Amino acid sequence: MDKVKPIRNLKWDSDFWGLDFYEYNLEMTYDFESLKKPYIVQVKIPVGSNSLITLDELGFECVERKVNLIKDSMHRNEHIDKNIHPLKVEDLNGLESEIGSLFVKHSRYRFLNLQKVEYFYTHWLINSCNASMDTHAYGYFIQNQLAGFVTFRLEDDRLIIGLFGVLVNNQGKGIGSSLLRFVESKACDLGLKAILVSTQKTNLNAINVYQKNGYEIESEELWFYKMNLENGEKV
Repeated sequence: MDKVKPIRNLKWDSDFWGLDFYEYNLEMTYDFESLKKPYIVQVKIPVGSNSLITLDELGFECVERKVNLIKDSMHRNEHIDKNIHPLKVEDLNGLESEIGSLFVKHSRYRFLNLQKVEYFYTHWLINSCNASMDTHAYGYFIQNQLAGFVTFRLEDDRLIIGLFGVLVNNQGKGIGSSLLRFVESKACDLGLKAILVSTQKTNLNAINVYQKNGYEIESEELWFYKMNLENGEKV
């Protein structure tokens, strides 16, 4: 029988959500009954993995199907939209809830407190303005008002898009495509080979935008949770 080992606590996640978040390692055996409630144990596996049966037997449930898309960084776009500028924290004032609400419906945290889920994404954007989460943040502005945004970081020879969104009243105006072209030009200028972005399988609008702009699905993964939210933050 495999030796029972301590499970790894995710401190940042635990502190933010106010419950214990853990990461499950498929190669180890854990005593889940010993975990203090409320808790969430998470694991991510490739679609088609042989681990599905094991996770089901352990009481895990699938909470998200993640789609990873990729586009080669080959050409610089010479017609960069002049409405795109570095994003500052003050640009978000009064828009915090509207920004966060863009992500709630498809979020793998959506069964927790919805206001906190909204703040999670706004917090991500704020931290990216300060380069403490993603390292770059840009906004699309109409008459000095934020209409859309994108954040990204660099990993080896790839640019990884973090948050990408267009505020509801400005959707359907081509702003998302303009932001993607901007990011692609940045990647080309930096000599990077590819741009990567991830979204949820249920977020068909986002997938459609990416594919229309030349992104192809590279892989799909499944997020699984084993959780006991007794005395926790159920909606």
